[in-house]
Amino acid sequence: MKRTFFLFLGASMYCSSYGQKPVLQLNSYKSWPEVTTGDLSNNGKYAFYQIRNYPVSQNTFVLKSTTGKELLSLLNLSDAKFSKNSRYLIGKLPNDTLFIYNLPKRSQKKIAGIGSYELLMIGKQEKLIWKGINESFNVSDFNGNQVYSWTKVNQYKFSPTGHKLLIEQQDTGTPKKVICRWIDTATGKEKLIYEGASSSNVIFDGEGEQAAFIVNIDGGNSIYYYKEGLDTAIVLADQNSAGIENGLAIETGEYWAFSKDGERIFFSLKENITKNKTENPNLEIWSYEDAYLRSFYNGNRGNEIKERHYLSTVSLNAKNVKQLIYGKQRIVGNSLKFNTDTLFLVQSSFGVNTEEWNPNSRASYYLCFTKTGKLVPLEINRSKAILTWNVSPNGKYVVYFDPVKQSYIAYDCILKNKINISEAVTAKFTEYYRLHYPNPEEYPVGIIGWLKNDEALLVNTTYDVWKLDPTGISQVKNMTNWVGEKTKTVFFPANEKRGETISSDKLLLSAFNTQTKDYGFYELDAVGNQGLQLLSMASRYTGDLDVVYTQLNSVDFLIAKNKKGYLLRWQKTDQFPNYFYSKDLKTFKTLSDVQPQKGYNWLTAELCNYKDSLGNTYQGIVYKPEDFDPKKKYPIIFNIYETKSNQLNTYYNPELVGADFNIPLLVSNGYLVFLPDIRGEIKYSGDAALRSIVSATDYVSQFPWVDTKKMAVVGHSVGGFETNFIITHCNKFAAAISGAGVSNMINVATDLWGSGENRQWFAQNSAYMTASPLNDDLDTYIRNSPMLQAKQLNTPVLFMHNDGDHSVNVQQTQSFFIVLRSLQKTAWWLKYKGQGHGVTGEKNQLDFNIKVWSFLDYYLKDKPMPEWMKEHI
Repeated sequence: MKRTFFLFLGASMYCSSYGQKPVLQLNSYKSWPEVTTGDLSNNGKYAFYQIRNYPVSQNTFVLKSTTGKELLSLLNLSDAKFSKNSRYLIGKLPNDTLFIYNLPKRSQKKIAGIGSYELLMIGKQEKLIWKGINESFNVSDFNGNQVYSWTKVNQYKFSPTGHKLLIEQQDTGTPKKVICRWIDTATGKEKLIYEGASSSNVIFDGEGEQAAFIVNIDGGNSIYYYKEGLDTAIVLADQNSAGIENGLAIETGEYWAFSKDGERIFFSLKENITKNKTENPNLEIWSYEDAYLRSFYNGNRGNEIKERHYLSTVSLNAKNVKQLIYGKQRIVGNSLKFNTDTLFLVQSSFGVNTEEWNPNSRASYYLCFTKTGKLVPLEINRSKAILTWNVSPNGKYVVYFDPVKQSYIAYDCILKNKINISEAVTAKFTEYYRLHYPNPEEYPVGIIGWLKNDEALLVNTTYDVWKLDPTGISQVKNMTNWVGEKTKTVFFPANEKRGETISSDKLLLSAFNTQTKDYGFYELDAVGNQGLQLLSMASRYTGDLDVVYTQLNSVDFLIAKNKKGYLLRWQKTDQFPNYFYSKDLKTFKTLSDVQPQKGYNWLTAELCNYKDSLGNTYQGIVYKPEDFDPKKKYPIIFNIYETKSNQLNTYYNPELVGADFNIPLLVSNGYLVFLPDIRGEIKYSGDAALRSIVSATDYVSQFPWVDTKKMAVVGHSVGGFETNFIITHCNKFAAAISGAGVSNMINVATDLWGSGENRQWFAQNSAYMTASPLNDDLDTYIRNSPMLQAKQLNTPVLFMHNDGDHSVNVQQTQSFFIVLRSLQKTAWWLKYKGQGHGVTGEKNQLDFNIKVWSFLDYYLKDKPMPEWMKEHI
């Protein structure tokens, strides 16, 4: 978009011509744009995107050809879509106006009075479906020519093929009465199939010849059913149906659908459970034999126990209701799927997975056949939960990862046997940044997908992709030929739907080099002998590298449906996230070129490599202002939280933050920022954090442009714990900011999550890595409790911790602060009422950012003490 580009380019030229660029201000975020919600036409010839907040408080919609030519620019066009034939662009303009743009002809049409719209294939033709603001329902072509229209439509549902349509209309004579019509979209023929109370949750079978819906009368649900040939919809099941026990209520549940064979409907029966009734309603009784803490029952996940949902089926011919799960049983994940709905997986416990010591919390796992209800045991009385499960696309196999055996196990649903299919794999299955955890086996990267006909499956190891044979006959194979392991590059499916049949013989992989931080794409021949082919790698990235093992979302990466192109949103530290088009993921054409940072004193990022006193290698990122002068000395802020260096190519907006601080804002204003990686160590997480930060400070101290007397350390959550430990064990820092950090590890082991679960498992096995229960290793918990070393703290510290925090109990900071105050240590505590783990809301975030900046300015730049630091009662 030329005018947008020149706006920011002009700002840059102006600053270059007339002096130094201005620095970022706290209010810079108000005028900062965002390029987002891009899309690509199916033929790969057209792309569009939105520039949000340009002009300020408005949005600019841009349509381009993928050669880069701008075709259209509109203010505030929303909900845009390409037609499947790539001939039309449709969107909503303000004032309830539908906008239709003919791409080949470059002509446009507007239709007023549109409430909402969608595009749908009706037979072989795509149609425009829209609801008017007057409650009319309309089907038209892309020229606006009406095909069908109805008034007073409450809701509608098309069959999967688009050949049938069911609409609900308000009865004009009776306010609480509705009528439902069954419509053949090819002929326009209508039939009245229902009159009565309002309907909901309409579903069709796969062929679009049968429909069902729910009607609630006097608080009870009934399942209504209709197919061609019936006079009206009939009641298929209600509360009085045989097979539905007293106390159970019909609901749609998590799986409400026709079976694939069209002979049954899946639904749920709901039961409300009341536990531990006592004579005194104000009394709770906690028992050592409980499968879960009473606090879990009363917590924000309590409905998992209080409300039980039992998967059931009703046959369409005999109207027989069959309940498939009972009592404490529940469906495992998404194991019940349309293509394989003859079976699914059942877990037989409502206990808490993290209480491995609790015999009443152990789970068993079964395969359930939906036509008979028969259960086949797979794993019985497990103390360690199995979290990775997959039913193969054709239903031949069940595959799961056993954390005890650290292997994938395959169960043959026909031969009824199971075998270890990954025993010969010589790589680890764990995510690379958890390899040092006490329980790495509980973090497998996971299953990628299956080859055709369930012949083989692909799984991720730490870095590479392996092929496994579910029969165990063929040898395992490293499909990426150890490239990942050798170069420390993580290969991961870019956008494949995981656990399903791989959509193409050529699997597209994203690649992230954990050493250089380069990012790119490879193509893997999943069935032939062409192996792994590099498409491109560069110092940039797309997506979210906070979690390396994650698929690209549709905002950052899209593929044209006919495979004729890709739309990506690339970014770097000094390059705003913009859209690019590529035919082959080797070369890229710039589509959007918005660069707001060019008008300001921005930042640069450098990857640093260094060692600690034990010879361990580390990485970190140093951010410098664009106008950096090596002859000057700069204050430096260390921001810590486990692995940070992966963010080398992240573009940070100068937005208000609810934790830590905004990097570009402070760097633009004359600070250096260093993001060091923290190397964890089992039982010594605090000492390991200290050793990591000392190695980082020693590294930067060799540079004359670092003012070693003006250093600060800042961390939030786990980083808050690390900060608390560091400042109670060393005096290198002039200031510290600790957000929502642990100060007493003993309390972590006995504290509760917001869900009511105990945190003991988290203390042992996550970032804190105490590894053992409290009573088995009290010394580790004492050693990792910074509050117990409060006397050693000499660093002025600012805490932020809120009373609504359900991740880290606010008492962790409250207790620490009280101890420090009694010792007359220099400390302040910011507590935002009702706020959670971080600060939310513009007003609160602005206040928090002002206080963080002024605190750092006072201690690192010798600016006057802000008034809020002088206030006391």
